[in-house]
Amino acid sequence: MKENKELVQEDVLDLGLHRYGEINETMLHSFGSAIKTMIQWIFGENVFFPTTIKGTQSEVNNFLRTLSAEKNYMQSYKRYGLADQRTYNNKYELDRAVKNFEQETQLKWPFK
Repeated sequence: MKENKELVQEDVLDLGLHRYGEINETMLHSFGSAIKTMIQWIFGENVFFPTTIKGTQSEVNNFLRTLSAEKNYMQSYKRYGLADQRTYNNKYELDRAVKNFEQETQLKWPFK
């Protein structure tokens, strides 16, 4: 029975894996899948959010800022279309947030 407990992991999104040298293709795929699911959750398509987001305060803040910018851009795109100035502004904010996130965590934001 103890072995089963070790296999079950709580939903944890660790933004500080680069500090442990644990960035690999499998981890990046899992990270991308988690972000995709969170964005679906934001738009009401799914109900998921990790129970824990690990990392420094700066990493977590950058992650949440980038996720929020992604949401704002998607909403603007759906509401106004790509040619609207508000969508351009949200895309600029998203690009800036992604750059800061990637510099802070050394993780690639899965959407471009």
